[in-house]
Amino acid sequence: MGVCVLNTKQGAGLKWNKAYGWFDCNKKDVWGEQPNSDNNLCWAASVSNIIYWWLEQNKEYVNRFGYDGPSRYNGSLDCEVFDFYKKISRILVIMWLLH
Repeated sequence: MGVCVLNTKQGAGLKWNKAYGWFDCNKKDVWGEQPNSDNNLCWAASVSNIIYWWLEQNKEYVNRFGYDGPSRYNGSLDCEVFDFYKKISRILVIMWLLH
């Protein structure tokens, strides 16, 4: 299996492919507020990537025990686990501001 390295104006990087065995949730402008912003959700993107990897490595057990939580990953901009963390973090920020 070959790895495709992209060279763009933004820099070099790997083009994601499910066969590579890793995940890459994109955290840029997660709340649609500013172009090219990442809104400080590095932790959520990293955790989501690890959860996707864990779910893939343990899919036999996940299926056996009937896990029905967030798990859909259709690419870096369609990550159900990361969407969950985005919602939770926004709620926590609002609660902190109102406190």
